[in-house]
Amino acid sequence: MAALIRRKASPQSAPPKFKERRVFVRHLCQLPTSCQPVMGKYDTCWSGRILNISRGGVNVLMPRRFEPGTLLQIEIHFPADQDKEPHAVLARVVHANPKGPGHWSLGCAFPWAITEEDLRAMLAASESTLS
Repeated sequence: MAALIRRKASPQSAPPKFKERRVFVRHLCQLPTSCQPVMGKYDTCWSGRILNISRGGVNVLMPRRFEPGTLLQIEIHFPADQDKEPHAVLARVVHANPKGPGHWSLGCAFPWAITEEDLRAMLAASESTLS
């Protein structure tokens, strides 16, 4: 008589959970910005809006697509304090996704983390634009 092997039915496994890879917490914001590539033939700045920011990067809504890998100089404007100079940071485009007609969502990473103090100043400026 042949041995009958029965396999125990495994319980339905839950779908794998999404693993967050970000090191820093993202903060929603609404800050006016302008940016331009660091290298290349462009001498034009494009205006946009920062949608979220962390110590490690930003998400910028722009009317122009930049290729992933492009190094940008991003100027963060402080509308509540017109005397304050824009804060310039470097960031590399990680992804560019269409966001409605004529707009692109650019996920950008800073080459090094910005300070907690700079992050708080930007978030405070964002709060003043929302009030």
